[in-house]
This record gives sequence, C-alpha cells and structure tokens, in this order.
Amino acid sequence: MKNYRGYLKKEYNRIFNSSKKDLINNNIDIDKNLLDISQDKRLSLTVIIPINVLFKNVIDQLNKLEPEQYFYPSTDTHITVIDFICDSDNSFLDKEKIEQCKMILNNSIKNFSGFYINFKGLTASQNAVMVQGFFDTGLQDLRNIIRKECVRHGFELKERHQQTWAHSVIMRFKKKLKNPELFVNEIETLRNTDFGSVKVNKILFVLHDWYNIKEKTKILQEYKLK
Repeated sequence: MKNYRGYLKKEYNRIFNSSKKDLINNNIDIDKNLLDISQDKRLSLTVIIPINVLFKNVIDQLNKLEPEQYFYPSTDTHITVIDFICDSDNSFLDKEKIEQCKMILNNSIKNFSGFYINFKGLTASQNAVMVQGFFDTGLQDLRNIIRKECVRHGFELKERHQQTWAHSVIMRFKKKLKNPELFVNEIETLRNTDFGSVKVNKILFVLHDWYNIKEKTKILQEYKLK
C-alpha cells in the first residue's frame, strides 16, 4: 500500500463517524469482564509494542470526565503487532508451540530495521477510546513477514482479527457514560492532538490477558530491531 497513512486516517475517521451518534446517545458496549476482571481467564500469545508513559496526560484528562470507566495504566498501553493465538484455553501453552513462535519471530526480524510510529488524535467506537497511530510501511511489513513465516512453517494463526492499524486502546467502557455529550465533545477536541512519536526498536512476545495488565503479563522473549 503506497499511502498507508492516508488509509489509516480514513479508517480512524470511519470508526469515529460511525460511532459518534451512538456514543452521544449512550448506546455503548459495556465490557462485562471489567466488572470482575479477576475472573477473566482469556489469554493470548501475542507480539506487542510497549508504549509506556506517552498517553498519561490524555488518560488523566478523560479520567476526570468519566472516572468510572476502565483506563489503561501507562504500564499496560501498547500496540498489537500480531496475535499468534487469541482467546484460547490453557491447552495451547505447551513449550513446543511457544518455541515454534519464537523461531518464527527470530526468522522474521533477522534483517528488519526499526521504524517510527506517530500518535496523533483520538478515535472512539462503541467499545473503546483509542489513540490513533500512523506509520509509513514498517509495521505492516513486519506483520506480513511474520504471516509468511507462519505459512512457511505450517503454523496456523488464530487471531482475534487481522491487524492492519496502529492504534493503542486507552479506555474501555465499564459503565454508562455520566455525560456522553460532554465526553464526545472532548474526544472531538482531541481528534488532532499530537501525542508524539516513538521509534520502534524492540518488540515483545508475550503471554497476556485481554488488557495487557502488567502483573498478569509474562514476557516470553524480547526482540531487538536493527
């Protein structure tokens, strides 16, 4: 894809424009797993890019408006590169499967260089609020290489959905919004805010839960990009 930034902008706009009316009407999808997160047993073998403290200010800003929602701590914010196996029981957690994933990742990054992701603006769906990530081709090139290696080694990916974006989820709906119109107005105000850029020079292969909670995440391997 020659103009990947243009594609991403169109997709993020589509999400927000198609969800705006529902958000204002408080027609949102409450994540019931957040009502007792300790009972959520969903796990994934996933490759992620950690983001850390880049979004702290905007999270704090939204938290003041809707403190009863679920906000990602800075330790948990991330971008999903690819899911090897998603939302499965513990039967896939055998050493052989994990080692196969590691081999695929080793082969994928051999000659792969680091790349930049710029974070600009927010988008929102009926499920979540996300920081919009933009890149040229680097992230999607990496995903394509990993997918080709999976095919070459006969590994069947079991993704939640095929990743093409570079968003980072910062908030999920735990309850109905207190003031939906004010909340949507705040999202609109932040639609073009520049949150900064990061150079992606490492990726993490992790076993984690749905929300990438630090205490429940096991780093299986760290991979440095050139």
